[in-house]
Amino acid sequence: LYNKIKWRDIRDHFSQEILDRFNLFFFQYILFVEKKNVSPIIFVSERHW
Repeated sequence: LYNKIKWRDIRDHFSQEILDRFNLFFFQYILFVEKKNVSPIIFVSERHW
């Protein structure tokens, strides 16, 4: 499932506090990205916050 998405690369852009707080959201988003085959770069968009 995580072959196409380098989760570690995404994690490096966020603090641990944010990762802990939005852990479930991150997981759901990764599943969404995997299905849509979209670049994780979109994840940085402010509209998600």
